[in-house]
Amino acid sequence: MPENALSKATDPAQPQTTGESFDKSPSYYIRIGFHTAFGVLLLCLVAFCAYRLLSALADVATPFVVGTFLALLFDPVTHRIERIGFHRTFAIFVVVSITLIILIGFGAIVVPRFVEQVSNLASKGPGYISHMQASMNMWLMHNHRLGPITLPRSSHDIFSQLSDQISAALQGSAGNLLEILRGSATTILRLVISVLVMFYILADTERLMGRTLYFVPSRYRSDIQLYSQDVGKVFSDYIRGLFIVCSCYGLTVIAVLYTLAIWKHSLAGYALLVGITAGVLYSIPYIGAFTIALMTFLIGFTAAGLPGGAITMLCVLSINWTYDNIVTPRVVGGGVGLHPVAAILALALGARLAGFWGLLISVPVAASIQAVLFRIFPKLTNPTPNSLMRSSALATGSDDPIEDE
Repeated sequence: MPENALSKATDPAQPQTTGESFDKSPSYYIRIGFHTAFGVLLLCLVAFCAYRLLSALADVATPFVVGTFLALLFDPVTHRIERIGFHRTFAIFVVVSITLIILIGFGAIVVPRFVEQVSNLASKGPGYISHMQASMNMWLMHNHRLGPITLPRSSHDIFSQLSDQISAALQGSAGNLLEILRGSATTILRLVISVLVMFYILADTERLMGRTLYFVPSRYRSDIQLYSQDVGKVFSDYIRGLFIVCSCYGLTVIAVLYTLAIWKHSLAGYALLVGITAGVLYSIPYIGAFTIALMTFLIGFTAAGLPGGAITMLCVLSINWTYDNIVTPRVVGGGVGLHPVAAILALALGARLAGFWGLLISVPVAASIQAVLFRIFPKLTNPTPNSLMRSSALATGSDDPIEDE
């Protein structure tokens, strides 16, 4: 046997790697435990810092979201002014100036009246709910049956807890809204930041897009450009059309309520509040229309009893039908191409993840994902062959589907 091999085999200082495993000293386990504890502590610290950063971003994100929304809304107007022959800087200056005039006029004329109506609703809302409950009790006393259904004698047991929750929610939401509207310094600062964000996005749109593509590998740039064009078109078209439709919808509801105020003057006291709220809620598919109808029924019921509630709700339902079937398809372009079930699922996920903002952007986000999938898998855009439809198989009397060629 060689001498060096013999020395390795007989030297007690050398660990034996074959056969039995050697025993580790206690300091080894102490060192491993220390490093593990330090790593866990470091990960917890990073997670805490990331959470605080995301919370801070959520608190200050509103003006940046509004500014981006305004930039997407007025970018086509800027391009049209450029096509006339003006420089882009002048076009942006005109667009920003018009936006400031609209915001200042809205704040000076509409906001004070809106705050007054919100204050009235916050103070008188619980009384309206109690009046509605008393009217319902009176109706139940004289109507014991509704066809084969026996009605309760009183609505107290059914609606007492619900009415308390509605009153608390009404006062809480109205108080939060008043706090936002009356915080004039904070509101003005947010509007200024939104306009600045809008200005810089409009001025640097092409440079920002080019800079983003610069960091993408050259072999993927053409695909990324196609995907970004699809997503940008979905978002810009949807947001621009939805803003126009919601503004017109809110103005229509205000006009209808002021017209009905000729019959019942108390309806005029909440026409502006209901109209603006209806315009905002109409941006939420499916859920918004139901909420608007319920809200107008409650306002009409408190103003003129059951006939007033029924009339105002029928008027709003007719407005909904007109916009859903005539106005919105022409302005928005027939929606974003999502199946109704997919849209409802997107709304539910958006509300669960991000509240109101999730409801607002969940549909265009889902449509953007669908557009990217259509670009990656072009076969998804092909219509389903008639031979694979169930009705076609039943017509031919065959139980097996016919394979697509």
